[in-house]
Amino acid sequence: MKKILVIQNKRIGDVLIVSVIAQNMKKIYPDCTIDFLVYDYTVGVIENNPNIDSIIAVNDAELKKIGNLWRLIKKVKASQYDIIFDPYAKLQSQLICLFSKAPMRISFQKPNKQAPLPFYTHTTPQLPQKTKACGKVIEDRLQLVTSFFDLKEEEIDYEPHIYLTEKEQQYDKLDGYDKPFIMLGVLGSTPQKSMPYTYIVALIDFITKNYEVNILFNYAPHQKEDALSIYEHCENKEQIVIDIYEDSIRGFITLMNKCTLLVGNEGGTIHISKALDKPTFTIFSPYVLKEHWASFEDGTKHTSIHLLEEKPDLFSIDREERRKIEANPQKMYEQLTPELIIPKLDAFLKVHLKAH
Repeated sequence: MKKILVIQNKRIGDVLIVSVIAQNMKKIYPDCTIDFLVYDYTVGVIENNPNIDSIIAVNDAELKKIGNLWRLIKKVKASQYDIIFDPYAKLQSQLICLFSKAPMRISFQKPNKQAPLPFYTHTTPQLPQKTKACGKVIEDRLQLVTSFFDLKEEEIDYEPHIYLTEKEQQYDKLDGYDKPFIMLGVLGSTPQKSMPYTYIVALIDFITKNYEVNILFNYAPHQKEDALSIYEHCENKEQIVIDIYEDSIRGFITLMNKCTLLVGNEGGTIHISKALDKPTFTIFSPYVLKEHWASFEDGTKHTSIHLLEEKPDLFSIDREERRKIEANPQKMYEQLTPELIIPKLDAFLKVHLKAH
């Protein structure tokens, strides 16, 4: 029986995406045990996943303390894992891998870099570009599996999944309403992933004016003041149900499961909605590589908009250019106007909703 650890000390969407490693390793070793080491605030996306036997939740700030990191390293070493996957490979996880003494420690090759220590026993390059509809990020994660283990192409499961309990499936806060609900990601997970508020208001006003829907706002608890400010500037407030809100990942998942679709900035909520099999319209930050993160887009069920597609002469997407934009994305975001977004958004909504 193989004992496997997957380390993904990053954000919510990253953790959900990397869960594809677990579901595919279970096909190869049905009797294996798989543990996931993740930040505590991301646990909700992998709870109840039958492919994950145990979740080791760590606090981001606490893990920066050397004593806590060393205790975790000793705990991992004592667990005697046979295989460790470390897709993100930051220094913390590199040290965990090195001292674990696991016979197989798997990660990506760093281009043009020689690791100073033998953190990993097996590495594979990331793909130069995406070749499948799942997007490059998912393809790369599965490359960590298929490069070293036998798994037939037809057996590979490319889609991250979220598993709801029976009680979660019976969520009833939307039961008294007669219109379908749209979840609107009014704010990105970071300021760099958020478009100007006046643009958000324009999109909301377009949706409520043209479609028979109710709208819910999704935002992080600390963004409540900003979300209420957006609400105050909207025209058709009667179609915005501002008092239904969930402040946890599992709460959002159960609420999103009852919605018809999601419109929002690229981030964890988009990946959650896709894992729940809900249609999505994604608004990409200018510095995010669409080819990497636009998973399962078919132009109908899942579609998106990226400034580079609308104004290809405006900027390039090489690494240095992206870093500059990420440091100050507002000017680029201002170029992605509602006039550019609305025609694509309207085409998407026409497929899934009833117009006024």
